[in-house]
Amino acid sequence: MMQGMGMNPGMMQQPITPPSEAEIQLALMRSVAPMDRFVASAQMATLVQMLNDLVSFSVLEVMKNATFVINEDDGTMKMDVTSLPSNLQTMSAENVTNQFNQMQSASQQNIQQMEMQQQQILAMAQQSMMGGALQAALADEGMMQKVGGGVGSFARSMMGGR
Repeated sequence: MMQGMGMNPGMMQQPITPPSEAEIQLALMRSVAPMDRFVASAQMATLVQMLNDLVSFSVLEVMKNATFVINEDDGTMKMDVTSLPSNLQTMSAENVTNQFNQMQSASQQNIQQMEMQQQQILAMAQQSMMGGALQAALADEGMMQKVGGGVGSFARSMMGGR
């Protein structure tokens, strides 16, 4: 019958199976204390080691490329900043702050996406509950007869019948 109306039965959307209560609870539990999970994980030690290596490498690069100017009059020695690589010559607190702000922005977007996903899960769970209540009502013949009788009585009263 659907094919005669130009509809392909394969194109009919199958109802989306909502997540079970256990799946919802697991998703919520996974989102609890993400920083604590990271600090306790092996990735934290890897990150600390990587930062250590990065700082050591940076200091080594600066020392290899630096030229020092000695002022014999007052006995001081200063680094000639112009001898440093260009990325170090232009490094400033603003550059570091901008990178931090970009990281914060990306983190905020991730948080918003996760909150939207939580809202979608909640909406699907609510739809599932409403769909279950409707299916239970439709499956109960007594309920359908009562509803049909009520609609019929209402229609008769509206038309002036008794």
